[in-house]
Amino acid sequence: DLMAELRLPALIVARSGLGTINHTLLTVSYLKLRLISIVGIILNDGESAETHDDPSLSTNAELIEHYSRIPVLGRLPRIHAPEDTNTLVHTVRQHIQFALVKEALLAGN
Repeated sequence: DLMAELRLPALIVARSGLGTINHTLLTVSYLKLRLISIVGIILNDGESAETHDDPSLSTNAELIEHYSRIPVLGRLPRIHAPEDTNTLVHTVRQHIQFALVKEALLAGN
């Protein structure tokens, strides 16, 4: 409701593993229903230890893009206790397409 009221675009961050296609498409559908623009989707491995055994990881991003028509801007891998902030920033920059996020946010102003 707040995003709709403030007319802010959404950046969806979804888990990367099994089940994410359904959850992410439901989120996209609801945001579109509320007329909230969507910058993109970032998949996040989070703290799941099961990502190495999950065969859906290789196709989830492609299927989400296909069915939602929203770009997946990257997949953030699980980060095991980063040594410092620079390590975290480097990992995020390496895996996420921030230029597209910035472009979408600037277009909204």
